[in-house]
Amino acid sequence: MNKNEEECIVAAAVRLERDNCTYSLLPPARHGEVIRLVNSLYQKGNPEFVILPEEQGFVTSHGRFVGRREARAIASLAGQTSSRDYNMTDLFSEDLW
Repeated sequence: MNKNEEECIVAAAVRLERDNCTYSLLPPARHGEVIRLVNSLYQKGNPEFVILPEEQGFVTSHGRFVGRREARAIASLAGQTSSRDYNMTDLFSEDLW
């Protein structure tokens, strides 16, 4: 990773304060798939145990977790979104892949 390179969005991610971790999957994974992964890790045989992440966002090419709003700005600057998305304030994985 070269910090001098332009930052872009590389993966959908969720942040879980319970274990102070960020979870992500390679594109074209969506946030729902990452949430299902997190729940499968924590359910331990109890399918009714559900964990919801404190924040949904993205991982950048600089290894940072960013929320949906900051991700929108980064993706726009990096040319990752289409012109139809310019009025949106939050980024969704569907906007990228």
